[in-house]
Amino acid sequence: MWSDYKIFWPPRLIKSLKEKNLTCFFGAGLSLPCGLPSWDSLLKDSLGVGKEFLEDDSARNDPLTQAELASHKIGTEKVQDLIRQSVNITNKPSYNHFLLVLLDLEFYITSNYDNLFENAWDILHPGDPLITILNDSDLYTYFKDGEIDSPVNANKHYLFKMHGCAMKKEQLILTRSDYRRHYRTNKAFFHAIEENIFAKRHMLFLGFSHKDPEISRLVEDTIYLWEKDKENNLQPNFYSLQFDMTNYTPEIFAARGIVALSPPIMIPSNSSIDIRSYGLAHALIDLHAMSEYVDISTMSLEDDMNNYFYEIESEMNGALDTLSTYEQNAKDVLNGTSDDHSWLKKLSNELEHFAGQGVYLLNRDGTIVCYDIEKDLIATRKDQIEDRASFSDRPYFQQARTFREKFISDVYPSIFNELSTFSICFPIKSDENIFIGLLFSACQIGQWQTPVKLAKNIQYQKRAVLLVDSNGICLLPPNDEFAYETSPCSNGESRIGFIYNDLLVISRRDKLVSRIMENLIPLGQDDDVLSLSSDLKYYSIVKEIPFSRWKLTISSRVVLSK
Repeated sequence: MWSDYKIFWPPRLIKSLKEKNLTCFFGAGLSLPCGLPSWDSLLKDSLGVGKEFLEDDSARNDPLTQAELASHKIGTEKVQDLIRQSVNITNKPSYNHFLLVLLDLEFYITSNYDNLFENAWDILHPGDPLITILNDSDLYTYFKDGEIDSPVNANKHYLFKMHGCAMKKEQLILTRSDYRRHYRTNKAFFHAIEENIFAKRHMLFLGFSHKDPEISRLVEDTIYLWEKDKENNLQPNFYSLQFDMTNYTPEIFAARGIVALSPPIMIPSNSSIDIRSYGLAHALIDLHAMSEYVDISTMSLEDDMNNYFYEIESEMNGALDTLSTYEQNAKDVLNGTSDDHSWLKKLSNELEHFAGQGVYLLNRDGTIVCYDIEKDLIATRKDQIEDRASFSDRPYFQQARTFREKFISDVYPSIFNELSTFSICFPIKSDENIFIGLLFSACQIGQWQTPVKLAKNIQYQKRAVLLVDSNGICLLPPNDEFAYETSPCSNGESRIGFIYNDLLVISRRDKLVSRIMENLIPLGQDDDVLSLSSDLKYYSIVKEIPFSRWKLTISSRVVLSK
């Protein structure tokens, strides 16, 4: 299936195209192959911006300021006329304009002034006009009350031209002062883009450098709204096709909330053809084909991820909630108003396997106040528990003291049996939000069987499952590479888990684990591709486990066409 194509498109993006929920934002990179000038050429050749400004460190990467300087040098009207002349030197679209039209999306967005995309649309869709939206006035003309979900005419297609159109009478948005007024005057226009398109649809950026500050701000605002209220807002989905990607390009874009995708590197037989345009064309052709002919259910990892994620999240949340019900008991002990420690045994019983390595209450200095541990554990290492002056050097204690929020810790070796262990932590605070202690339980995967059982079910489908903490250490051996260690318990059962040092060694040598450790997750989930060669990839979806720094990854091998 994958071997029929030259590019990896994330299945959820393909699904959004199938379901008519994809929007494309295209920038100057789509029109440059048609002979239109680059921004630097406009500034130098058309607007006459001096070399001293083009090469100045403060202005070089600030096109809005450069345009502002040009407008003051030659006049606003002259700048407008020159820009219109420069972008109207051709009306012939590129093949990528046509391929973009063939996606047949309901909404397109562009920062371009030219009309090449509109020309391609008119050629392929005669009699079905593309409606151009430039500002609030247009928005209210074509949508009832300015709401995108309420079009005046059904089954229409729309192009939002964010900075104006060279063929329209409205002023082109070019300078810093233009931007400042435009983005604050046409509030309904940008509200529609931000909250009704960016926030509700999958967004694919093409030929766009992401250097425009106002468009970046719209992306940031969309992300902020989701982060502020994840329950009531849809998760944004941003993708950008990026040429010349380095190893860290995906991480740089992930930090911005965007999934960076690498187009195929194609070498055309005709040397006059632009390599980037040729690669983009193949990418768009593959996107068309995949949306028509590929069964997404056979390539998507979403169902496996959702099942695993839900089970892990619900059980971990349950353990945190159980700890929270004993907050007052812990507070009374720490404040000296109670010397009753019997509730620890009850808490331990309720937590079951999540308390396999004990339940502990520490004071604000990290010293143990009281604890409940299985008798056989006490017998083996009682001296290390009772002689330990403080747990203040443990990272989970430091995290609890600093942030004072409930969380699941990274893994560490147990002092009882050297098996990999993590802590479920509930910081205890005074009424004034001052840290006064930490209530936590210690658990080993093995006794907690859910992650292991879920992983095995997925591995039967030839898919890899990874649970990786923020230190890049697996909580499960990749691909079930070694077995549990076991030790007897006082109740007749076996205490089982994985030796911490074995997990550490395998984590450091596994390429996929290293890749996931470096991975920055945009907006809670990432579509990540690890390239082992030009045609062999590992496609992964990665999610963060709430209240932890863990990453859950499900991966599948992808072989693309050579």
